[in-house]
Amino acid sequence: IPIYALTPHVETRRKVSLYRGVYPIAFMTHEMKSHAEANQKAVDILCGEGVAENGDRVIITKGDLMGNGGGTNAMKIVEVGNLVEAV
Repeated sequence: IPIYALTPHVETRRKVSLYRGVYPIAFMTHEMKSHAEANQKAVDILCGEGVAENGDRVIITKGDLMGNGGGTNAMKIVEVGNLVEAV
């Protein structure tokens, strides 16, 4: 199962590229106002890359505080094309 590491940090992308099966993607979150918006944008990027399509399930991990690195403490499973959060 491939893992796509979406992060705004160049150093993090470089590090995760060394792991087999992990693919780094630039993901700028500084203008996003909510987790729902970030979730939708992440799914949109994966669809745009051709690695996800409607009906696929995607696991998103993130931190409670947007913009603060190193605090991943949440996981959400979403179905592409069926995000139930308001953006």
